[in-house]
Amino acid sequence: YQRRVHGNNVTHDMVAVELARRKLVHVGTSTNGRPVLWLRARLHTKRDTPLRDVQLTSLYIMERIVRPALRSELPGPAGETMVLVADISGFGLANIDMESTRFISEMFRDFYPELLDAALVFLLRWWTRHGSSARCGGS
Repeated sequence: YQRRVHGNNVTHDMVAVELARRKLVHVGTSTNGRPVLWLRARLHTKRDTPLRDVQLTSLYIMERIVRPALRSELPGPAGETMVLVADISGFGLANIDMESTRFISEMFRDFYPELLDAALVFLLRWWTRHGSSARCGGS
């Protein structure tokens, strides 16, 4: 997807609505000085957000916000990484969007593997109560 829509071609106006929803916010730095992006899954619903909006916003954030911040705040090969925290608190069935999740995962894997120092999942209670038993075939 990035080959067809380059992140540098995405304008603020194209993603302003998604940015205003504050689903993905920069919250400071980790104990190692890495920028931390906090993804608030409960604010996303597939019904209200087309996949193209997720794609454009993700590329905009990576190319227009994350990369410039990493270059200016953390120069050098050892400091050019970030931490992504997926906050699953308050997450429910309406928030499940496998296409968007797949796109973001593949985006990091295929186009930004050198930028991701760590990906953490925060408050995964919903999945452990509902999803794990269904996935594992448990009772």
